Amino acid sequence: MFSKIYVFSLLNLFALAQPPPGPPDYSADRIAPYPSLTSPSTANTLGTRLFGWQGCGGEGSAESQYIKDAYDDMNRIASLAETSSNIDWKGQAAKDYFGPSAGKNIVRDGTRKEIANIMKSVQQLYSTWWGVRPSLWIRVRCSGGDGKGDPTNKCGDAPVEDPDAPKCPDGSSPTVPPGDDMSDRVEAYSDPRGNAKEDERADYSQITFCNAFFAKLTLAQAITAASRHQEPNERMNLQNYDNQARIFIHEATHLDWFMGAKQDNDEDGVPPLITDLQIQYKQGTETTTVIA
Repeated sequence: MFSKIYVFSLLNLFALAQPPPGPPDYSADRIAPYPSLTSPSTANTLGTRLFGWQGCGGEGSAESQYIKDAYDDMNRIASLAETSSNIDWKGQAAKDYFGPSAGKNIVRDGTRKEIANIMKSVQQLYSTWWGVRPSLWIRVRCSGGDGKGDPTNKCGDAPVEDPDAPKCPDGSSPTVPPGDDMSDRVEAYSDPRGNAKEDERADYSQITFCNAFFAKLTLAQAITAASRHQEPNERMNLQNYDNQARIFIHEATHLDWFMGAKQDNDEDGVPPLITDLQIQYKQGTETTTVIA
């Protein structure tokens, strides 16, 4: 059985991405920037906009609405005092998620400050005082399985060649769809430098959403479903609350510029660059690899 563990991996591996100054050209986008530039909410008057939408269909598509809702729900979670400004490090949720509050492996004060500042940055990404900072834009894409939003198929949603099948008359291998099992598929991935190459100035930060993201429940759906479990242990099991907003938060923490992350992490409380952590564990006779 496949299981997932979601943790922050605080590793200093990549250079901080500085996005281009000013807004992008979104005139050719099939979907307008979100939140609206013409009628912004009070929560997002100076906040970050989503643009691009390659592979996400047109205005009003289900994919774009899921992303918009997850962005709003991300802000709801990050705006909770218990999440950003008043984390109870002795509470069971913090101990389960971040680590012990006492003993040999206690989460040190400096790390607690980093985590708290990361969550504050996630909240300020959406609703911010950064009015003087010009590059509050994130390009979003959808894999769609058609190559438009995920040209290198990192999501694994596009059909792939079957090397074991008989060759076609033209010598090519037939393609096979990835199947319906999403349990070990990539949900989304971030590019802090956007589409820029390593020797180029950074592009706008980018998040690509895969089919496994769209297969998750929304925040409201997950809360409703999990809270209806008859077994108390199941109602307390955080995996039963997994949802699209959690994925958006996870990917947002990888956007170095927005997190205020630094590669040289000597300052107390300043977040380091955040990358995914690969975890291997045994369950019975099988070894499972998890990217968290």
